[in-house]
Amino acid sequence: MGEVEARRLGARTRFLVSLSVASLAAASGAARAQDVTRDPTARRGEMEFTYQHSEEQNLDTTNIGTIPTKLLTTQSLDFNVRYALKERWTIEGGLPLISRKWGGSGKLPDDPAGYAHDPRNFIPPHNEATFTDDGSYHTYFQDWRVGGRYLLMRDPVIIEPYLMIGFPATDYPFLGSAAPGEHVRREEIGSTIAYRPPFLNWYFSVEIGYQYVEKTLGVDKNATRVDAEIVYFVNPKIAVKLFASSKNGHGIPPPPPDLTSNTWYHHDQLLRHNYINAGLGADWSLSTRNVVNVSWIQMVHAEDIFHLRGALSLSLSRGF
Repeated sequence: MGEVEARRLGARTRFLVSLSVASLAAASGAARAQDVTRDPTARRGEMEFTYQHSEEQNLDTTNIGTIPTKLLTTQSLDFNVRYALKERWTIEGGLPLISRKWGGSGKLPDDPAGYAHDPRNFIPPHNEATFTDDGSYHTYFQDWRVGGRYLLMRDPVIIEPYLMIGFPATDYPFLGSAAPGEHVRREEIGSTIAYRPPFLNWYFSVEIGYQYVEKTLGVDKNATRVDAEIVYFVNPKIAVKLFASSKNGHGIPPPPPDLTSNTWYHHDQLLRHNYINAGLGADWSLSTRNVVNVSWIQMVHAEDIFHLRGALSLSLSRGF
């Protein structure tokens, strides 16, 4: 019952991250350590590759408490690119490759949760769907994300409204704890607001967005997302950061397993999947164009979503 979204915990990559988890979060920052005096929005373009490993266990629900579950392991590789068309307009896009493994076999009596996610066991059976909770890794390209930003204000306050669109890149399965995503279209509108105090090595950023999510079975899944970040530039090559990411949206609590129910078949698309994540990271500038980031992410609050035990991210970005 996880939600996998590729989304960012900084000011750049979004839609990660769900990592199911609230997890798939490319934990790269809006500010880089290449030059303390340089506005991070001033770069012409940037490509970024992010690898993330995360583990989730136990389903935190709002209606029946915490449900013990098998371990869910996710590995993802995310690609993101952004390019400044003009002084104020920027376009960006990306695509994550998600690989997930459920810790059970999907067979009775040892794994009733996995068994309830086998589309072949439904009445009538959904033989067209792929069974993912069989104890093996299943790998799929998840959702394209494309969008644009407009730099409304800069120095020392940065205001940058944006519009992002996400839609499935492949016909991946949506049923199962190890499913790579919800397989729905979503649009998000919002803005980044950042402040860089003059003559100080700090950078503060908050991003607020509202997601319009494609309805499944008529259920409203629209949500508000908030990302926040504090960056301190240790020197011109190293920066450390604290960040947080949250999602608060509509949906339903987990329904009881029912292999004759259409609601159960689509329940992974219907759950709220609300969370608050927090983490810390560091940027290291290898050269004037290449930056390495390492980040650790921890879940601090969960509603109707698997509890993220932890996620480790490693990213490499190259400016151009």
